[in-house]
Amino acid sequence: MRLGQEVWRTRQEVRTHGRPYTLGTFGRNVRALVVQFGPAEALDSQLIRPTLMYWLPRWLHSVPQGILVAKFAADITFYIPAIISYELSKRKLRKF
Repeated sequence: MRLGQEVWRTRQEVRTHGRPYTLGTFGRNVRALVVQFGPAEALDSQLIRPTLMYWLPRWLHSVPQGILVAKFAADITFYIPAIISYELSKRKLRKF
């Protein structure tokens, strides 16, 4: 879904400059998304989220509360690196 949104936005951008959307442009779209979400997703799915989902219900002595707190904590630890990666990469990787 995110790739589709990014492709749509980029197609509109290159059309306003009178250029075609090419396979190379698509590759740059994919690269930008991998740089933005790749490290955050790897940490989130392999380490942070499973650890929080296991330990927080135990520490809080409540499965529903532990899962809810773990979900919010994992989301925060996912989006902070994703936002930082986006901001650092938007000047170099999002010029079409």
